[in-house]
Amino acid sequence: MIMVSIYPIKFILFIIMQDSSCQCAGHCGKGWYKLVGRVLLGAIFLISGFMKLTGFAGTEQMLAQAGFPLPALFTVLAIVFEFGGALLVVSGFHARMGAWALIVFTAIATVVFHNPTTGQLNMIMFMKNLAIIGGLLYIAATGAGSYGMAKWNRAVCKGGKICPDCSVEDTPDATAKTN
Repeated sequence: MIMVSIYPIKFILFIIMQDSSCQCAGHCGKGWYKLVGRVLLGAIFLISGFMKLTGFAGTEQMLAQAGFPLPALFTVLAIVFEFGGALLVVSGFHARMGAWALIVFTAIATVVFHNPTTGQLNMIMFMKNLAIIGGLLYIAATGAGSYGMAKWNRAVCKGGKICPDCSVEDTPDATAKTN
């Protein structure tokens, strides 16, 4: 009879089932979750934005066929929102503003190009985009996390009240003092 220790299984279940609502302002070792999430969410936009940048004429033609007025302008806006927003999200520098830029871009692309009533593939793309918007809303609500560039955010904005990434309430020091 083979004896299998149950302790490794219990340990793995403990780690998986552990409450992920961190009360330590990201200093308990779970900050990397947000970093990995930001990189995974941003990767699709970085790649797609780069492809739009290198294939500008094709993107412009696609927007013209979709009925956009001034397709060259909207191509530039798409690149700025998609590639720029992804760089902000992945780097953690003004991640909330980058997330909002990507939410706007994704919502417009979803409504214009992925009508869920026109077939199964469009329904899948529509639902995928809604899931991506959900992940981006999480970043917009909670910020970049402990592996973001909060110190740079505050240095650039000088602790501005308008910038969502620079508010005093969001700093790890302020959160740690209240907990």
